[in-house]
Order: sequence, then C-alpha cells, then structure tokens
Amino acid sequence: MTYLAAALITIAFLLCFRLSGIVAASARAIDVSRRALAVMQEPTTSEDAKEQAIRGFSIQLFGLFASITARGVLLLAVPAVLIAGFSFIGLASFDEVIELLASWEAILAVTVAVIILLWLQQRWR
Repeated sequence: MTYLAAALITIAFLLCFRLSGIVAASARAIDVSRRALAVMQEPTTSEDAKEQAIRGFSIQLFGLFASITARGVLLLAVPAVLIAGFSFIGLASFDEVIELLASWEAILAVTVAVIILLWLQQRWR
C-alpha cells in the first residue's frame, strides 16, 4: 500500500502543480522584471519617470511574490494532507511513504515519467 499511496500523492501533487498557475505567475514576474530593467536602461526617460515606473513594477512584483508564495504553500499542503490522511486511516505509514518518496529510485522514476508525459503532450499538440 505504500507504493499506491506514494503514487497517488505524486499524481495529486503534479495535478495540483499544473492547476495552480504557479508557472504562469512566475512567468509574469519575469516579464515585469524585464520591463522594469528596460525602463531603467532607457536613456531618454527622466529619472522621475523612471522612479515612478519602477515603483509600479515593484508593487506588481511584490504582489506576484505573495501569489507565488501562497500557491507554493498550498501546493505543498496537498501531499502533506494526503500523507497524513493515509497514515491516519492506516493505509500507509507516514515514515514509509516519506522514505519512499525521498529515495533516489522514486525521484528518478517520477522525473522520467514527467519528461515522457511532457514529451507526449508536446507531440500531441
């Protein structure tokens, strides 16, 4: 049952990761950073205008930081709650599931599976 619990937890995490929008939020943060850099490097813009623009960008970046952090915490809560739930109902031992998920074999297997799934997804588009 430990392997089943670990597989369900991994699938739940990957699904929640996909649905969380954390990658899109991170891409927006990179975009805002690039726009801020472009404004700072613009030689024809006055220092006052640059300062005002950078303040706006910093507020956007702070909001994105909060969003990414909150999404990450919620994302990590999903497997934690599942592991605790499986342990509580006696389906799988908390320690055994953690030990399995932290093993190099599991990490390698999940990495290979995700790479294959991403490759297949790109191929089907």
